[in-house]
Amino acid sequence: MRSPAVLALMLLLLAGAAQAQDPCFSDTDWQALQRSTAADGEARPVLLYVWSPRMVLSAQHAAEVRQVAVDLGVDWLPVHDGRVPAGEIREAVQTLDVAGRQALAQSQPLCARELIDADAWRHFPTAWLVQQGRADTRPLVSAMPPVYWRLGLQERLLPVTTTQNQEQHLP
Repeated sequence: MRSPAVLALMLLLLAGAAQAQDPCFSDTDWQALQRSTAADGEARPVLLYVWSPRMVLSAQHAAEVRQVAVDLGVDWLPVHDGRVPAGEIREAVQTLDVAGRQALAQSQPLCARELIDADAWRHFPTAWLVQQGRADTRPLVSAMPPVYWRLGLQERLLPVTTTQNQEQHLP
């Protein structure tokens, strides 16, 4: 028979291993996302939306932001503050209306060190437009009315469109 201390240690190790296996949006995922938007120049841009239940508006406005992105032909990828317990995330999502729950249904905890080092947790929401193989260096930060999300996304989409148009019309 094993001692209680050995059993406790085994349980701690198993719990740590199970936690390590929880899926999160990692640096590998981040790099894959950027590569996926570069596919033959035909891939749709993606809005990576970082939210937290501790900044309530980032959850409550997610459906509106998603709709703006979809209207502009931008795919939606929500991730949440990886420091927040999963139970708190589930509780926050359950308080939302149907559109809000759908917008955040596929959200994963953020663990991509590159994004965390780029201040992904500075404020919620923080969102990056990813297109043509890279993320815009100017994230959209803060809850705001949909009209300003639209302007911010259009501002970030226009340089790519302008560049493509210029390349197509070169002599």
